[in-house]
Amino acid sequence: MTQFAEHTSFEGSEMNGWALVAPLLGAKHANNVLSFPTHAGDNKKTLVQKTYTKLTANHRYSFTIRARRTTNVKAYAVLALYANDVCISAALELKNREWVSLQGHFVHEGPLTLSVRNRVEGSGGNDFELDDFIVALEDDGNR
Repeated sequence: MTQFAEHTSFEGSEMNGWALVAPLLGAKHANNVLSFPTHAGDNKKTLVQKTYTKLTANHRYSFTIRARRTTNVKAYAVLALYANDVCISAALELKNREWVSLQGHFVHEGPLTLSVRNRVEGSGGNDFELDDFIVALEDDGNR
């Protein structure tokens, strides 16, 4: 079986099927990253998502992203990864401006939508960037 691995670096304007979820004021593809300048109001939501139709059933996959905050003011963004509305990662509180990785794991069982969510309402100032989304096969199905 061929190993599946998909890397989305957001170079140029390439989204590789990832979609920004509306309404996200100010969210944009910028400078080879996804930028999320936040505003007062509802920032607790799905930020970006992608539906997969060709992963192999009953196999374990990983979903990894890199994230960093871009300001040092107000509330922290708290990110988590989801597969079909089920949280598959720990919550990651973005406390500084260094790039950090967040990874989740799932067993593919059918139609699949992966997403990144912010878990806090927040306000203006909990701005952050996302980059380097990787979805990869972890096993060959012989568990």
